Amino acid sequence: HVTIYGLFAEHSLGNLVRWRGEHGRVFLFQSEFAYDVPAGWDFPAYNVSAERHTGLGVGVYSYFFNDVRVHSAISAPSQNAQFVCPFTHFLTGNGTIKHVLNEKGIPVSAAGMSCYIG
Repeated sequence: HVTIYGLFAEHSLGNLVRWRGEHGRVFLFQSEFAYDVPAGWDFPAYNVSAERHTGLGVGVYSYFFNDVRVHSAISAPSQNAQFVCPFTHFLTGNGTIKHVLNEKGIPVSAAGMSCYIG
């Protein structure tokens, strides 16, 4: 049972956050993928493996130099992992974030595009 208010992570070459503990809660997560990862790189920014987790205001930004195609900005294994207002935002550059959370959300691939899940 861990609660975090304001979690920030940026520019890692793998997952920005890997949450494994049960019953965790995060209020505000702000992250930005690394700029210079190679094409073919595909890691979610927020990766949850716990069955029970709550994320409120989880946001992932991108600005890729290369043609990177991230399948999902947020990955969670279960319906018991709840997210309120997760979003992705494409700042500029190349590539695509295909989904916000698992298979939910539309691709963002042009400067200024955002996708929110309500």
